[in-house]
Amino acid sequence: MKTKRTHPLLNFHPDRMLHGKPILDAMAEGGVYHSQFVTGTSNGGLTAYRGGGRCRWESRIFNRAYDEAPAHERPVYGALNFRGPMSDSSSRRRKANSAVL
Repeated sequence: MKTKRTHPLLNFHPDRMLHGKPILDAMAEGGVYHSQFVTGTSNGGLTAYRGGGRCRWESRIFNRAYDEAPAHERPVYGALNFRGPMSDSSSRRRKANSAVL
């Protein structure tokens, strides 16, 4: 069976600010892709806080493993682009302005 090469797809808004600088600059400077719990940004609901909708959803899908974790230790997740470099591997992609393959 031939193994197909895949790429992670990172969805983000390069124009959003993080600690006074554009997120894209912060990503390049720090070399890290952070979760909503760290950035406080979203194109959907801003519910990444203790007791918020995203927190409750993550609690269910990760079986409460991160319920007491600080923001920078929470999981960072996204989509796997298994269809090819120009394909959208996540329905959430429609809400983001940019993606890095």
